[in-house]
Amino acid sequence: MNATEFHLAQLEPLIGGSIVGLARTGVDEDVGDEFFGLLVRLANGQRKVLMFLSDPEGNGPGSFELSDS
Repeated sequence: MNATEFHLAQLEPLIGGSIVGLARTGVDEDVGDEFFGLLVRLANGQRKVLMFLSDPEGNGPGSFELSDS
C-alpha cells in the first residue's frame, strides 16, 4: 500500500457523513501555530474530527489527522 492508498483508506469512513462543525486546536504557546479542521458526523452517528496539519517540515499543508471527537 502506498501513501496515497493509506490516506484514502483513512478518509473512506467519512463518505456519506455530514460536516456538522469546525474544530481548532488552540495556539501552541511554544511555536505559535494553531491547526483547524472539521467535525464530521458519520452515517452511523459517530463523530470524527478531521484536522488539517502541516507537512513534516512544518512549512506548509500536507497531512491530516482523523480522530474520534
